[in-house]
Amino acid sequence: GGGGGGGGGRGLEEGDEEFDEDSQSQSGDGDDDAIYFTLKQEGPQTSTGSNGHPEECTPCTFYCFAKRGCKRGAGCKFCHLYHQSKLQLRRD
Repeated sequence: GGGGGGGGGRGLEEGDEEFDEDSQSQSGDGDDDAIYFTLKQEGPQTSTGSNGHPEECTPCTFYCFAKRGCKRGAGCKFCHLYHQSKLQLRRD
């Protein structure tokens, strides 16, 4: 008869790597890597969240109503088609 030997387990230590996404200090509020689109600039666009428009979707506040816009584009889970803001509806 004969016996088999065991295996040598390597102890892998997980290193604490700290990385900041916003490590690049930028003066001003200009985002170079991100492009923001708004409904006023680009017009209505279909996005992931525009399924079921207009009843079953949620309008993208940034794209439809905000001045700063949305940077997610067609992958946004909120609707980029035309919506009337509730603020505008209240002004009767």
